[in-house]
Amino acid sequence: MQDNAQVTNDDHCIISLKNCFLRLVLLCRFGSFRIRYFFMEKMKHKHHNIYYIDTIAYNSKMRDWSPGFKIILALLSLASCIISKNISAPIFIIITMAALSICIGKTDPRYYFKLMTLPFAFIICGTAAIAVGFSAEQFGQYMLDLNFFFIYTTDTAMSEALKTALKALGAVSSLYMLTLSTPISETMAAMRKLHIPKLIIELMNMIYRFIFILARVHHGFMTSAKSRLGYYGTRTSLRTFGIVAANLFIVSLKKAGTYYDALESRCYTGELLFLTIEKPVKKKQIIFAIIYFMCVVTLIFFKI
Repeated sequence: MQDNAQVTNDDHCIISLKNCFLRLVLLCRFGSFRIRYFFMEKMKHKHHNIYYIDTIAYNSKMRDWSPGFKIILALLSLASCIISKNISAPIFIIITMAALSICIGKTDPRYYFKLMTLPFAFIICGTAAIAVGFSAEQFGQYMLDLNFFFIYTTDTAMSEALKTALKALGAVSSLYMLTLSTPISETMAAMRKLHIPKLIIELMNMIYRFIFILARVHHGFMTSAKSRLGYYGTRTSLRTFGIVAANLFIVSLKKAGTYYDALESRCYTGELLFLTIEKPVKKKQIIFAIIYFMCVVTLIFFKI
């Protein structure tokens, strides 16, 4: 009897352990499902970020500013960065353009700085070639001996690399100010008034629109591949990458033909016209531009 009671107790313990283990497995599976759902939602929001640029431009508080004025302001700021021989003017332009986009245009600071990370990475890679050199002999003020050769740099090279990086960032921030505050239709209308060739304007407009079409198609391919574990492992990922790239090229050709047929059916004659509202330049904007460029010129020529 005691042996039977002991066996019964052991069975109950085993059953209890199995139930606990089953609950733990279910909890982990439910938890992992919630985690996967969370990251899928995050990826979904990341996908929509590519279309968020147009949304920011249409909702910008600087949209009431004249598009022509913003184009001239951005291009003159870009030219000022290029001709500057010191770092004071580019730093001033970077801060001013960021302040216009964030404080006046009400762009989300997190999204603005996230947009700046991509060109910043390219700029760092490009300026590294200016700052660093390779030599078979000892050379430069700072060097790293790698037995077979030396990696070296100098104060002059690092200074030149810093100037180049700040100039590029100033130019990027100037164009971001224009992009995040002016819809593409208003930009094209302002470029017509500035007598930019019609062919260039139409090509810019179509390329800009087609980027978003291809991004949507690519997102669909990526979602389909991920749902079928197409990126599980290096070999499978490379194979999936090739398939997606090939299909994207074929679909892009089909989409281009379809959209051109759609334009032709709507009496397209080589020029896309949009309804635009005249936005005159206000006095306070002119005063701001005068003070701003006086500061920029002062920083350029007086090397403050």
